Amino acid sequence: MKITVEKSALLAALTPLARIVARKPNVPILGNILMQAADGKLTVIGTDQDREVYTDAPAEVTIAGEVTLPCHTLFDFLRKVDSGSVSIEVEDGGGRAKVVAGRARVTLHTLPTADFPNIAESAATSTFSMPARDLRRPIERVAYAQSQEETRYYLCGVHVHVADGDLAFVATDGHRLGRSTIPVPNGAETLPPIILPSETVAELLKILDVEAEATVEVNDRMARFTAGPVTIVSKLVDGTYPDYRRVIPSGHDRTLKVCPKDLLGAVERVATITSERGSRVTLTIGEDGVGLATRSPEAGDSSDHLEAVEFEGDPIKIAFNSKYVTNLLSAIEGEVVEWRMTDPGAPVVIHDPSEIQTLRLLMPMGVQ
Repeated sequence: MKITVEKSALLAALTPLARIVARKPNVPILGNILMQAADGKLTVIGTDQDREVYTDAPAEVTIAGEVTLPCHTLFDFLRKVDSGSVSIEVEDGGGRAKVVAGRARVTLHTLPTADFPNIAESAATSTFSMPARDLRRPIERVAYAQSQEETRYYLCGVHVHVADGDLAFVATDGHRLGRSTIPVPNGAETLPPIILPSETVAELLKILDVEAEATVEVNDRMARFTAGPVTIVSKLVDGTYPDYRRVIPSGHDRTLKVCPKDLLGAVERVATITSERGSRVTLTIGEDGVGLATRSPEAGDSSDHLEAVEFEGDPIKIAFNSKYVTNLLSAIEGEVVEWRMTDPGAPVVIHDPSEIQTLRLLMPMGVQ
């Protein structure tokens, strides 16, 4: 194989691969990427055995062929050279490849292409296309609520399913819940309920942030997303998502309307007294506003008060994990947010009138 490719194009192709390929893999071939050159195009593939990422770059192909090269060694080398173009040539015998960029050059050991693993794919049962950023938006709206507890692996991701004529994206860790919906795209009517792993969700938020059409192909084991020159194939979480709809309150008798930025600032201020992430913040809510308080055994007490609010219902004293509140409020773009409450022990629905398709739920902590 012998090719010449623009450094910027090759770096752009390698960037999403470098995010998933291990720097110190248990199996050496998993630290390599597969490069395939033919017909004026270079295709590069990386995997961690749960996900595969494919990207393309235009190339001048003198000799077609394929090779595996150490991903991070090549990526780090290219980031440090100034040349506008890069040539890659596999030496006779295939055991080494020479990479030249201007006056800089490096010779890399290869591994057999036959050893490079691939995720066995099966036929998709649902295929649909839509603008990439329109698909990214509901994923971004709920990603904050994914669990990080591996013992509850089925919560470590985003649940996608068809419900009531919508395509719903859901995440919960048992303490908070996010649900965002879009109209079902043509072709997605047959989508089986799936759980996208957290690692795949993080990658999708990057590759879908483009002005391009995204194509999605899904069955009950795999999902393939293509946006622009990048394709990611991912295994799905093998589990059953709980019936989250049971915890969504059907009504409320207290409503707080407040500027999310004002409330976020107040929570952040009172939480500074403790070094513990996720300290308890207590909200005392009534017609005169919202009082906020937190306590640290080591440092003391902290309090604040917001008057610029609207409240309907009986006064209530309710406590939350401050980290969950700040994460949630940081994701809200509207000027006003509604907190819909019943009693201090029941879930609170946080509603942004500018995002009627998104529901956020927060479980309170016990009031001390």
